[in-house]
Amino acid sequence: MLGLTPSGAVRLVDRLSAAGLVTRGPGDDGRSRSVMLTDRGRAAAAEVAAARSSVLRSLLADLPAGELAVLGRLLDRLMAGVVATKDGGAWICRQCDLAACERAAGRCPAATAAAARYG
Repeated sequence: MLGLTPSGAVRLVDRLSAAGLVTRGPGDDGRSRSVMLTDRGRAAAAEVAAARSSVLRSLLADLPAGELAVLGRLLDRLMAGVVATKDGGAWICRQCDLAACERAAGRCPAATAAAARYG
């Protein structure tokens, strides 16, 4: 999702760990490690999400409900099309609120298109 090499990802986790935002733990096997947010990391992530949400709300504030619904459906189709036609990899990140797009209920357009394409 971030477009980092494995060594770049390790360096990023090193920096996040040094900043007290994540901790490392055991992974599923001897070759992997889990990375978990600390309380400070969760707070920082919540701040970023709130700032992003605030910007988006202000951009959409003047649209009536009907136009917002149309925009939502169009963006869903656009994201599904991007996933369906992209080369390589099953994931595309639009940095969305996973609860808002109802990913767990199978309604995320990007995840649904990826599942259809890649299984």
